[in-house]
Amino acid sequence: MKYLSAMTFSLLLLSGCGVREGPAEVEVWYSSESEPTGRAWLEGPQEIRHALARQDNLPFEKLRESDGPVIHVDPSVRYQPIEGIGSSLEESTVFNLMRMDSAGREGVLRRLVHPEDGIGMNLMRICIGSSDFTGREFYTYNDMPPGELDLGLEHFSIEKDIEYGIISVLRKTLAINPGVRFIASPWSPPGWMKTSDSIVGGSFKSEYTDVYARYLRKFVESYAEHDIPVFA
Repeated sequence: MKYLSAMTFSLLLLSGCGVREGPAEVEVWYSSESEPTGRAWLEGPQEIRHALARQDNLPFEKLRESDGPVIHVDPSVRYQPIEGIGSSLEESTVFNLMRMDSAGREGVLRRLVHPEDGIGMNLMRICIGSSDFTGREFYTYNDMPPGELDLGLEHFSIEKDIEYGIISVLRKTLAINPGVRFIASPWSPPGWMKTSDSIVGGSFKSEYTDVYARYLRKFVESYAEHDIPVFA
């Protein structure tokens, strides 16, 4: 039986801004599935021989002759740094987390972001309002009935983020790993700022640029009031 395999390497060369002393190694994590073209991952339980299983570390070695492609990693040469590695904690992810009990939910988050008990993710994308990847009705923080405007943003509210558990999940994430950074991105501005007067379709009306800037600022400020800093 053929198996589709994937390896994830985590470089252990760097610690903060310095280079670790001693032998340079990489962590090796291995996962496999029995039917790479099947839908069993989506539709139900299946036999998984290696569900992200830790393997023995591998040391860096000097370049050897090879007939195939060779990746040469020179630990003495450093290029640009990265901000971090992570995933997404938008509404659809939180929806599934909130279906778990509090202990299970914390366990999943700990395995994701804790630097020692988990895989140490430290960069998470969050949505400004809902994204298109949701089973609920689309929303922004300043939705208005068709044809109505709110230039003063008097109806601005992140209440749905509170109601759906997004705020509590992000706070719990920071409690587990205070070093996590959130990158926020909008899927759409409020519909009344667009030619379609709807979140779906249409394009942004440039005359609302200043209002939209204040809308984004209010989002950052509202999250800060809940002790959730937005990195970018």
